[in-house]
Amino acid sequence: MRNVFAADFTRTVRGLAIAFALALPIAPASAAETQPLVGVQWLNSHLTDSKVVVLDIRSAIDGSTSEAFAQGHIPNAVHSDYDKGGWRVERNGVPFMVPSTSELEKLIGELGIDEDSHVVVVPAGVSVSDFGAAARTYWTLKYAGLNCCLA
Repeated sequence: MRNVFAADFTRTVRGLAIAFALALPIAPASAAETQPLVGVQWLNSHLTDSKVVVLDIRSAIDGSTSEAFAQGHIPNAVHSDYDKGGWRVERNGVPFMVPSTSELEKLIGELGIDEDSHVVVVPAGVSVSDFGAAARTYWTLKYAGLNCCLA
């Protein structure tokens, strides 16, 4: 008996691999310089880059307060409380939606982020849930068309 699932899965993986390979040559040069996750070394070497914006998203979700940010954060980082900053909104009674374009433009702009910025999203790093907040912020910024990564 032929395993239909295995054959379909193989075709799907092969198709995704081909699509990915075709997309690589047209990726912007800036995407080649960084990966979605960057380490301490990369961040340290880019802290003085005027285009890099370090976005600290500590919030009550991870047990943080604005005082925790004030007491210790990456130099020149900007803070936006993930829980209260507007990264997730309620729309038509549905919670945790992506903000509208105008809400997102306002939120991002007030943080000093523009289309030329390279945003490094930094969570508190204390639990899985704060990494989830960082991933959601990362994808929200990608959705807005910005170049970003997680540290």
